[in-house]
Amino acid sequence: MTTDKKTLPTCPLCEQGVLDEHESSKLAEYKGVQRPVPLYFSCCSVCGTEQANAKHLRANKRVMQAFKKEVDGLLTGAQIRQIRESFELTQADAAQVFGGGPVAFSKYESEDVAQSEGMDKLLRVAHAVPAALTWLKQYAGFAVDKSTLLSQSVTVELNATGTQKDLSRQRRSMFKLESSVSELVAISAASIAQPKQAQWIS
Repeated sequence: MTTDKKTLPTCPLCEQGVLDEHESSKLAEYKGVQRPVPLYFSCCSVCGTEQANAKHLRANKRVMQAFKKEVDGLLTGAQIRQIRESFELTQADAAQVFGGGPVAFSKYESEDVAQSEGMDKLLRVAHAVPAALTWLKQYAGFAVDKSTLLSQSVTVELNATGTQKDLSRQRRSMFKLESSVSELVAISAASIAQPKQAQWIS
């Protein structure tokens, strides 16, 4: 990388050389998993001292956060951004729909923090089951076209953790969607059409 030295900061240690930005690779380890990750820093042209400023530290932290997410089986920031954009939601809108706080998605997507396992599952379900996203948007107060509700309405098998008599209107229970989604999802059953069926629209 060729850069005009006049624009480069002076080394605060020797006060003679300039700091040129570099990128190398280091072997990171997390929960027994090892992987090379990029490492950002500056190097003095005279004394050769390697230094990391606030920008470098932030970038290095985000790289490690992304690595940890992958090891933990969580969506990376780039994947969350891709999913959110497929929903046609801004970061602020996504926070209203899924929770987490007003700047949650900004932090998730930039790898500043890791989303909870519950948030991760909720995003995956909303992405895999359009009716789930529609319900969440409606619950958050977003206008939803009735034709969209009808077209996305799905009937799911409800495997209640309790007995049939425990199922009541608006009672939160754990059910398993009999579809490509293998996650257990907590939903509020709006109505019980059959002993083991419910129409997932409100």
